[in-house]
Amino acid sequence: MMQLLLAAGHKHPTWADFGPVEWVAIVVAGLLAAWSVWKAVLYTVRPGEEDPCHIKRSILYDEMLQARTVAADGQGTPAERATS
Repeated sequence: MMQLLLAAGHKHPTWADFGPVEWVAIVVAGLLAAWSVWKAVLYTVRPGEEDPCHIKRSILYDEMLQARTVAADGQGTPAERATS
């Protein structure tokens, strides 16, 4: 079977076989991939949600209020209660 494939003259293209259109496509795809990774990391590290009505603020506020209430009751923080 291997001899048949070799005899067919099948050859994989090498870098030298690419024409200008293929090189442009490779460069554009690489730039798009790099840009999308950059944006994903940027939005993960610094999301930029500045709206005071954003849902994350109500969630964070509720957690802070709950932690303060528990600490004021003398029961410790939620982390301390979980370990005891």
